[in-house]
Amino acid sequence: MATHKFAPQLPAKLLQELNENPVMGEGHCAFIQFEYDELRHTIAMRAGPVDQLVSLTRIPVWETLLHIAANKGDVALAYEMIRLGSDLEATDKLGRTALFHAVQSLVALDLREQEPQLYPTYNNAPQLANAGPRFKMVASLLIEQHADVNVVWNDFTCFTMLMHAKSKHWDIIELLIAHGASEDMCSRNDFVLSTVENEHISELLRTRQSQRPPRPCPCFSGRLLANCHGKGPRPFPYHFVCPCQSGEVYTNCCKKRKIAWREVWNVERGIIEPWRTDRPVDLLLPMHTNILLSKLRNESGKSPPPTEMLRRTKDLPWAVTQIGLPPEIDEWVLVELHLDTLSMVGLVDPGFAFAIKKANWNARPLGRKIPKKYATDIAQVFNKHVDEYIASGRDSRKAMDVEIASKLGPSCGALYRVCEAQGCNKQEGRRIKKLKYCRNCRMAVYCSLKCQHAHWKVHEIVCCAPFQTEQPLPSQRALQGSLTQNVLKICSTLIHHIKDKEPKRFRRLFPEGVPKVYEHQPGFDSEATQIILEKFGFEESKL
Repeated sequence: MATHKFAPQLPAKLLQELNENPVMGEGHCAFIQFEYDELRHTIAMRAGPVDQLVSLTRIPVWETLLHIAANKGDVALAYEMIRLGSDLEATDKLGRTALFHAVQSLVALDLREQEPQLYPTYNNAPQLANAGPRFKMVASLLIEQHADVNVVWNDFTCFTMLMHAKSKHWDIIELLIAHGASEDMCSRNDFVLSTVENEHISELLRTRQSQRPPRPCPCFSGRLLANCHGKGPRPFPYHFVCPCQSGEVYTNCCKKRKIAWREVWNVERGIIEPWRTDRPVDLLLPMHTNILLSKLRNESGKSPPPTEMLRRTKDLPWAVTQIGLPPEIDEWVLVELHLDTLSMVGLVDPGFAFAIKKANWNARPLGRKIPKKYATDIAQVFNKHVDEYIASGRDSRKAMDVEIASKLGPSCGALYRVCEAQGCNKQEGRRIKKLKYCRNCRMAVYCSLKCQHAHWKVHEIVCCAPFQTEQPLPSQRALQGSLTQNVLKICSTLIHHIKDKEPKRFRRLFPEGVPKVYEHQPGFDSEATQIILEKFGFEESKL
């Protein structure tokens, strides 16, 4: 096989079998043609629809890559497009499916030159070697993958076309009938069939099973769909192009960041889809707060919040859609209230406050928990809002000063970071161009090895810890700290409410008492307290 830009999105065992098949004498043509390679890469990285209609020949024929595979007998390309989720019933601009293409091309080989073509083909380029067996392999693959065997185009079906053929291709006819091809009496009456042929067709129709043979899994593992992807999500193949659209191979991209992708069977569409395993990026709360929240949930029989969630490629990352607070109080209005309060006392930069309200998400360091490309994209959108703030002229500071105070880096922490060693104030954008990462976590940054060594005793506690995040902006640190304090106040209010209303329950929940931080009762109104308690699963009548 010739060199191509990226590995075929197929199992290695299947590729080996195709390479060793004598029918594949000239190799897999799609993997050595530049136009196909570019399009394959776009589809594999999920940057373009797998069923987009394209015209890659001089004659303006608009079709999908699966159609191209079918009418050229490119077996490997057909496998790959099915693996990447091609719709088997997608039609070209003339309304023909890939299976119709494959059978049409097979029959066209057998038509006598003097006979007019009843179903014209457009690709007159020289056929690949062993074209007939290749067309059969593609047709068989599509039939076994449960393509519609009764599709009609210009009053012809696949069965009708095969009856036209000089050679009857009984292997394909038998497969079509086994998979539910409808009997078309005109296909027998209009053509000369021997008594033996008529009897054979009748026998095939009479003895076929009432149900279609089970579908092999389109991941081509060799297992049936019901025993493979049909049973539940499966790991995304390491050698496939990463679904995050970075263009990199999964093992060198999201896998390195410990972001897991899974393959999920879409029953409606009949395809395998990549889904991202998202993890939350929660505010770092004291251990006693997490224990307290857990006790409240257990008391009411409420399930703990999930630690991961499967989401589609185009879904916003979970870390972006949530604020980072416990789900019972995860409300955007809290962010706005805290922003306003902190802005009034100068703890949040006005450029940052402007951008976060425009972006409408709690912009915070994401700790490499979402794909790098996604994080970079949302950081760039946020930074455009900062540019908008600068352009408004409402701030007398230099543009660079606003950018340093407000702009986000690729993982949504500070864009212009400060050396993390104690006492060192070297900052990117001012006294140094770029700081260097800690090689282990790739989140902490230093201006020199000297500073890194000096800071190691402090850093090693958090290095590569699950809760570690990138260096935040001062505004981010202030906002997240304020939100954390708010959680402590809410917990304190809930504790006092339960203590006053149900002292027995309080003693059962907290037999050893509660930490001193919860002894002070903040001034939350009773209605707000009751709403929060109900979100934790407590009913008013029980308190």
